[in-house]
Amino acid sequence: MALYEFLRSRKFTLRHLCELRRIVEPGAVRLATSQTTPHVVAALEENVKYCERRIKKAEHAFSEKEFLDIREKNVEFHRLIAEATHNPVLALTIDYAVDFLFELTKDFGPDIQYSIQQTREHRKIFTRLRNGDAEGAEKEMLSHLEKAETYFTARVGLV
Repeated sequence: MALYEFLRSRKFTLRHLCELRRIVEPGAVRLATSQTTPHVVAALEENVKYCERRIKKAEHAFSEKEFLDIREKNVEFHRLIAEATHNPVLALTIDYAVDFLFELTKDFGPDIQYSIQQTREHRKIFTRLRNGDAEGAEKEMLSHLEKAETYFTARVGLV
């Protein structure tokens, strides 16, 4: 990833990614809500349901594999919203941001509570999007990103 190496040489941090996401993703979900299609709604719903099923199945025995599977679906959720904007520059920006975030947090161990929280928040965002509530989807996304930032700060700091 040439861009990743370039940014690392510029000493980008998790804080930079969180700032970018707080600026970009709420607007992206607002735009996606106004342009959503039945295909996007179905893909987002399946994404959230998949995570809900995996969490319910895991209960108390939450393995690293289950955690990573859910994390990958969480990343996909954000990509699906970005793609739903029909703006390739916006989609690429979000795609890079979530890839970098995944890379910077790859050593986090399994955390079922975090996965449950993320999935619940994705359900709220999805519900607002599906119902055509762009303002509500935007607010839910911002809240979601702020909670994720708080989690990352508690885990590793954001420097």
